[in-house]
Amino acid sequence: MIKKFIPIVILFLVSACAGTGTKDISSISFNPSNNESSLFFYRNNRYVASAALVKVLVNGQEIGKLGIGEFEKYKVKPGQTSLKAALGNVLQLGSTTDSYSFTAEPGKNYYFILDYDQKFFTGGWKITETSERGFKNAVQ
Repeated sequence: MIKKFIPIVILFLVSACAGTGTKDISSISFNPSNNESSLFFYRNNRYVASAALVKVLVNGQEIGKLGIGEFEKYKVKPGQTSLKAALGNVLQLGSTTDSYSFTAEPGKNYYFILDYDQKFFTGGWKITETSERGFKNAVQ
């Protein structure tokens, strides 16, 4: 019985590390669209919370779950936009979430870095807006 259970646990833990984002920056276009806004999200490549995924929500809709070193591009209509970084899986019970709101302008790109802020007994996801240069430097 235990021999059958161990592979299932290993599969669960390994799959928990892989997100829906990409690690290939050349596959993402940074050219702005004229009538839409583009949001770029990058999850820092750090050891802290590396087995956990961060769920990215834009205007209340989940757009993906990012593993370490992954990023995602998402297009939105201009206007009030809300972001949330939340629990991505059961491994993060007890973690706090972070949210961020802004007014998206047409034809403009917005860049965000997601990181896990570890405290002594607590921790949680943090959203930080950055520039295109800061985003590309973080990815490399």
